Amino acid sequence: MENQGVPEAWIGQEVVIHTVSSREFLATLVEVKPFGFAYRFRDSEDIIFAPWSVLRWMRLAGEEAQYYRT
Repeated sequence: MENQGVPEAWIGQEVVIHTVSSREFLATLVEVKPFGFAYRFRDSEDIIFAPWSVLRWMRLAGEEAQYYRT
């Protein structure tokens, strides 16, 4: 999947990431590039890079974000 318009306004916000392997998790979006995106888990300083090819969809976390924190 290419970067098809993940808003740069989402950088620094919590997002729900759903991967092509059907894994779903909550993370903070750190950076968006043409070749991929970087994120960080809530309690970690580590930044993780992922190519667009692993992403099925991403959206801003809403009220259900607490579900992903358990």
